[in-house]
Amino acid sequence: MTAATASVQNRPPRIAVIGGGLAGLAAAWHAEAAGFRVRVFEAGSRPGGPALGWRDGPRLFEYTPSLLELDTPLLAWIASLGLGPALHPALPVARRQLVLRQGRYMPLMDTPLAFMLSRRVDRESKHSVLRQSLGLLRRSPPVLPDEVAPRVRQILGDWFNDYMVAPWLAASQGADAESAWMALALADVADTSSRLALARQLYALRQIPCHGFRHGLDTLTDTLSARVDVRLNQPVGALIRRAHGWCVVTGMETFEADLVILAVSAREAALLLAPSFSQIAASLAAVRYSPMIHVHSVYAREDVAHRLRAGGAWHPQVEHPFALGVEFVSAQLAHRAADDEVLLCARLGGMTQPERMGLDDAVLGLLLDSELDGLLGIQAAPLARHIHRQRHAFPHPDAALARARQQLPALGHARVLVASDWAAGAGPVAVLRHAMRLPEQARATLNGPQVLLEEV
Repeated sequence: MTAATASVQNRPPRIAVIGGGLAGLAAAWHAEAAGFRVRVFEAGSRPGGPALGWRDGPRLFEYTPSLLELDTPLLAWIASLGLGPALHPALPVARRQLVLRQGRYMPLMDTPLAFMLSRRVDRESKHSVLRQSLGLLRRSPPVLPDEVAPRVRQILGDWFNDYMVAPWLAASQGADAESAWMALALADVADTSSRLALARQLYALRQIPCHGFRHGLDTLTDTLSARVDVRLNQPVGALIRRAHGWCVVTGMETFEADLVILAVSAREAALLLAPSFSQIAASLAAVRYSPMIHVHSVYAREDVAHRLRAGGAWHPQVEHPFALGVEFVSAQLAHRAADDEVLLCARLGGMTQPERMGLDDAVLGLLLDSELDGLLGIQAAPLARHIHRQRHAFPHPDAALARARQQLPALGHARVLVASDWAAGAGPVAVLRHAMRLPEQARATLNGPQVLLEEV
């Protein structure tokens, strides 16, 4: 038995969580529920980190996806928090998706057969998809590229990549499919032994039931922050290595921890780790983040000609759109706007459109109106508009992120775990699933030897 193990047996192990956003709060809750003593350090003045949305009367403008693909364990956990009544299932049309093609919206065909039978698809496109669909029965080539777009094109063809996978990644993660790595961007897609297997898995990603919080995801962060020890206005200035753990130093206190959980961006983590792990910090600092602009627009329902019988629309880059896509938020979930209003959320930027970040709000609004008015038959100016910019929205799932994730085992040996999206995956659901696994990782880490030297 090591000295560290013996000391931990005499008291609850102490964990310092750095970062009080969704990732940090969820990690802290699960760790405390598992018997650890936890303290969360948040640099800001608001528990839960930056607001995840903004309410204007009956309108809710969320900066995260409105729809959450919650599996059974997550639904059970949310219910255990007493938030079951606050969680609403998606409306029936929410899972339907449109895609921009040749200047207009078309239903996304969930199967090649549906595509072939559609009267809205031209003959040339049908012939192309037919050839590609017949190829699903062939085995995949033995050597496949690591990037999403080349691999999907090689296995499933151009249409599948350009009109399904690439626009989905761009709108949901701000990712560029040409440089995104398959294992990172599509972590749930594992079996590529055949073309048919890959196609089935990609279709299955869109079949998980969706829910949303009536008052937004802030409902969850507010609940979690009330149940764990959160120290506000305490940015961590230094992490000092001890013989059996870490000393967390802020401007107001020091906290001796057996283990640290980082719930901050890769760049912030690099700054904290640089004194002890210079090479690891360099890998983390190289992680790129995609920028994203969320533009919420509210219209009178009578001023929108489109029926909006879908959850939203993707805008493939091969169509040269202005926006990456648009969510029909009021068609996804109830209680997002007044009954006589339509709420849309357009997303712009990402790695495929970084130049959009340089547009001022007025120009951005005019260009977006020009696109959406034609696609949706909008006949009047919006009743309200809210623009939210995130310069570091999602870690880009490329080679730099892969190298950063390769450092996680070395950090674990030094009693540092990571709850952030650069380790867990993009989006709130990935972060919440990851947080559930952290207590088990913490126990294994504390029961193993601590490596005192930096691993190269």
